[in-house]
Amino acid sequence: CAHGLFQRAIGAVIDISIETDDPDLTWGKVWSWESRVWYCILMMFVVGTLEWVWLYKLCAARPEQTKLSDEEADAKEPVDISDSPELMAEKEKSHIDNDGIKARELVKVFRVAKKGAASPTGEKKTFLKRAVKGVNYGVKRNEIFALLGPNGSGKTVSMNMLAAEYTPEH
Repeated sequence: CAHGLFQRAIGAVIDISIETDDPDLTWGKVWSWESRVWYCILMMFVVGTLEWVWLYKLCAARPEQTKLSDEEADAKEPVDISDSPELMAEKEKSHIDNDGIKARELVKVFRVAKKGAASPTGEKKTFLKRAVKGVNYGVKRNEIFALLGPNGSGKTVSMNMLAAEYTPEH
């Protein structure tokens, strides 16, 4: 019967019995202390659980959004591109389908300390740096994608937002 054949095959794989047609092979021998099948399954469960916990902590540990005052809140909004037909066409093209990777109006703002500037109370003076100002792009399945631009244009920050290293503001 198929049940006995499967049992004998398992027994041969874990080397309880060299013969696949051993009539003395039982499930008790397959799951016995000597075969250690339970140990392998337990180890796979424990290691798999630890890996999932590590991945969850890695993905959930990204920093909070930049804290902005009410007068600085407009820095969170993407740049208006309605006057550029080429940029609007690319934005609409990236919104057509949901297949693949989509970046829609990504904005990232950093609070940067001014060098050498401090207030009389000892606090450092800061200013806002908009690293990404409303990026839109879409990468379809099996498509090769290159993100090109000059130094300081936000390429690395955009990729870090997609990789959950940074939290986007918008």
